[in-house]
Amino acid sequence: MKIIDKVLVIVIIFICNEITIGQTIGTLKDIQGIWQHQDIRADEDVDKSYQSWNIIKNDTILTILYIKESRSISASLIKCGFQDKKKIDIDSLDVTKLKNKGKYFTNIFLDEIHNNNYAKKSGIIVFEYFELLDKNTLVMNGGQVSSFTKVDKLPSKILKMVKGLQQKDIVKFLILAKIK
Repeated sequence: MKIIDKVLVIVIIFICNEITIGQTIGTLKDIQGIWQHQDIRADEDVDKSYQSWNIIKNDTILTILYIKESRSISASLIKCGFQDKKKIDIDSLDVTKLKNKGKYFTNIFLDEIHNNNYAKKSGIIVFEYFELLDKNTLVMNGGQVSSFTKVDKLPSKILKMVKGLQQKDIVKFLILAKIK
């Protein structure tokens, strides 16, 4: 994944992470599937230059970012799960210790995980508020900026573009997640 693409994904995650409340309602098992990002700020504040989706299968997220103006796409794989420490209290994290339920939903880009299964603080994203409102609506950090809506499938154009990236790990993930 290019640095600029990773920066854009981190910006989206940062926008979702603006408010910290410290509440978790939901488990990793509850959020399996395809989720489309929804910017729910006032209409004049909404950034309409992109669309994004998260596909969650087991403890892995495929994050897809489509930039409308350039009609380009990027995709990255993220390890996810729950743990019980705020980011400020983490120096590094053994990703094998992530679990199905805990205080803080945590994401780590796969390319930030070292051979010993540890990730440094800089590669770890911790959401202090995570709530599954119903089976089809997921909010992180209060949902005052963003939420995710569960969808049945990716738009075919987006799926074709992701497959066109020809990244072996992403193609394997799509097969595992049974995304067609």
